[in-house]
Formats: sequence, C-alpha cells, structure tokens
Amino acid sequence: ATAKVTFPLDDGNTDILYGSVATGSKSKEFNTIEYGHALVKYRIKAYALVPYDENKEPIASYMPDVLWGTVNEVKVIDMPSTCVLELPKDGGNTYALTYPAAETTDYLREGDGGNPLLASIPISMDQAETIAEIIAAPPVDGVLKVEVATSKATAVQLITIARDFKPGHNYDIRLRFSSHGLINADVEVSEWGAGDDVKIQTGGEVFFDLSSTTTANCYMISSA
Repeated sequence: ATAKVTFPLDDGNTDILYGSVATGSKSKEFNTIEYGHALVKYRIKAYALVPYDENKEPIASYMPDVLWGTVNEVKVIDMPSTCVLELPKDGGNTYALTYPAAETTDYLREGDGGNPLLASIPISMDQAETIAEIIAAPPVDGVLKVEVATSKATAVQLITIARDFKPGHNYDIRLRFSSHGLINADVEVSEWGAGDDVKIQTGGEVFFDLSSTTTANCYMISSA
C-alpha cells in the first residue's frame, strides 16, 4: 500500500525537509542520506523607477513617496494549503510530492504596531528592500499571485507571475513600482542554499512603463 503524509501549510514560515532512503548492514556500508526541500522560498522586494530631469535629478512629482506612499501590506494569495509526501514503496527510493489545489490559503505580511511594511520605496534596483519572505508550495497552475496595498494607491495592486516554480529553490521577486501607476516584476532564481545570496542581472534596457512589454516572468497588473 502507498504511504502518504499530509502536511498543513499554515503560516508561510515552516519548511519541510525529507531524506533519501538509506540501506545497509553490518557488512555493507550505509549510503549517504541526502535531504531535499519540499517547498519554495519566495523573497519579495520593492523598488521604484523614477524619471530624471535635464540635470539628472529625480523629478520630485514622480517620486514613489508622492505616487505610492508607504507599502502597508503584501499578500500572496490562492496558494495550496497542504503538501502531500508519498513515501517510497516496494523497495524503491523515490518520493512523490503533490500540492492539492482543491483548498487554498493566503499569506499576509504587514507592518507591526501600526507601522507600514515599508516606509519609503527606494529608487534604485540595487537598493531594493525585502518586504516579505514566504515559504510555501509552488503556486496553483504555476501562477504566483501577489497583492500589494500602499497608502496612496486607490486600489490593491494584483501582480501575477507565471513561472516554473520548483521546490528547493529560492525566488527573488523584485516588484518595480513605476511612475505610471503600474507594478511589474522581475524574478531571479537560485538553489535554496545556506547563504541565500542571489545575483542580480542588471544589464539590458530599462522601460519606465512595461505594461506593453512582453516578458516571461510578469503580466499586466491593475493600475493605481
């Protein structure tokens, strides 16, 4: 019979590790146990793009504090609420991971004690600030849905990101707040390692309004 273990995915802070099957005896050395992550780490960051004047100074009326204000909440929505680990059977050594989509959950990150999650959005990509870290399953149908609430936007912003999200990997999701009332996202991936350092690729052309620019990582979001 197949043995399955179901883990609830409640808080977005708890990882699940599973080890490879080890066999051996007194006369035969045991093989090395290797561990794998059953979940994904999402690290959400924020920065803004601001146009510059002829003196190469940021235009004050387009500063994120003016257009967006503070970042008050980030919510990752419609995520699988359980992880099912199917144990090896019949002398095998292969695990199976599934994330049933029938029941979903949301992960909310907000400021403490009435303070915003981020008081001021930085205007440089290399100064992007982390606003949420969430450990969760791969999203349903490969589409990650992120809601962002700011103090000056007229509505909650929904960012949808399509990607082949895989367990055991860290995804840096950099939300780019534009001066046109739009938020777009870039994604960088690395293996889930001890340092969790992610190299950022800064080369390439920069667009102030990416709503009409096709990318593999991001889709249109509601306007402010």
